Amino acid sequence: MKKNLAKKSIGYVICFTLTALLLTAFLVIAALIPRRLIKDNMQESAEYLGRQKLFYKTVKEIEGSKADRYADSILLGIVWQLDVDKPLRSVMETAYLHDELGRENISLLDAVINDTPPNQEYIRYWHGSAVILKPLLLIFSLKQIYIFNAVLMAVLLLVLLWQLFKLRAYACIAGIIAGMISISAWFVPVSLEYTWCFLLMLLFSTAVVSMLKKEKDRYMGYAFLVFGMLTSYLDFLTTEIITLIVPLLITVWYNKRIKKAVTDIARTAGYAAAWLAGYISMWVLKWILAALILQRNVWPDITAQIRLRIDGSVTNVSKQGLVSFIKNALIRNIKCLFPFEYGIIGMIAGFSVIALFIFIAVKNHKAGIDKKLCMLYIITAFLPYVRFALLHNHSYIHYFFTYRVQLVTVFSAILLLEEISGFLRKNSAD
Repeated sequence: MKKNLAKKSIGYVICFTLTALLLTAFLVIAALIPRRLIKDNMQESAEYLGRQKLFYKTVKEIEGSKADRYADSILLGIVWQLDVDKPLRSVMETAYLHDELGRENISLLDAVINDTPPNQEYIRYWHGSAVILKPLLLIFSLKQIYIFNAVLMAVLLLVLLWQLFKLRAYACIAGIIAGMISISAWFVPVSLEYTWCFLLMLLFSTAVVSMLKKEKDRYMGYAFLVFGMLTSYLDFLTTEIITLIVPLLITVWYNKRIKKAVTDIARTAGYAAAWLAGYISMWVLKWILAALILQRNVWPDITAQIRLRIDGSVTNVSKQGLVSFIKNALIRNIKCLFPFEYGIIGMIAGFSVIALFIFIAVKNHKAGIDKKLCMLYIITAFLPYVRFALLHNHSYIHYFFTYRVQLVTVFSAILLLEEISGFLRKNSAD
């Protein structure tokens, strides 16, 4: 037993080390692409961003439709400032030209046109999306990248749904579709920062289905570790938990419905732990590497930012106390769910769906349900709200994209309904 545990631990360490080396090498390679090769598309992109508001609603009065050009301007600024002469140092600094008035779209244009050097560092994140963006900028402008991301996201979603359809996993299909609708997934590609976790979630979920069908469960823990690392590598702290919970729920469903296995809480927790280990360790690795390569203490800024995300102050909100602060963060995120934002008709439609859900569960309630499985679905359904509460300052300020983690709440609810009532299970894998 101890020998197997030691062997597994060594395997995970090797997997983490090789993946981290590979991802760091990809960033260095991206930095080695000369600026002149992306100059035209970068200038066109900077001019496009310069003509737009930093934050604006794609659909009038709909908060969940808000596009974030502020973060996208910073991300392109970081890509532009990657230095071919000092590639490793520049990918650790992840610097960009900051505007004192917060007009990052204007400062991006200044940096591209006038080659103005950076004056702000963004060390706490990997900004691994530069590995994707810089090569894309060789052939596309930002507007075209938005379209490319939208097409890619749609293709990955269709591939996943087709894979699930072949399994007759109708509850999973319904849960993913309902979840994507509830978080207005059609707005995701309007900003770069929103996109990465959704692409990872769809890609990982498809990979999980393939691994399960081929009975390669022994590699599943490594896959969760790697995708936890990739989430830390690409994400801007937006909707990180969807890359964990959606593939995890598909795995749990498959083991219950296809393999007819007893719900294994320990194994499920092990997969989640592997993802969490990859996610946290990858973040810490960036801070350690930055401190070593830049040869300075980066910790004060990082710890200050962590405190800000957890318990920063917002005028007239934080003064009301912690409980009120958390409550307001929760309300802001829940209100963004589709169709509740769309006036009285949206409210009626939304509550009608919830009433129908309850009616089906009560009317068709069956004996012999798997209580462990139900409890697992309930826990995953509530995890987004735990996230909102823990990162209440971040969730309050950035509710217009953090609300999308509630995709997993809707997905969990559909799977719970299937287990309680047999809904969507007739003529399925059973």
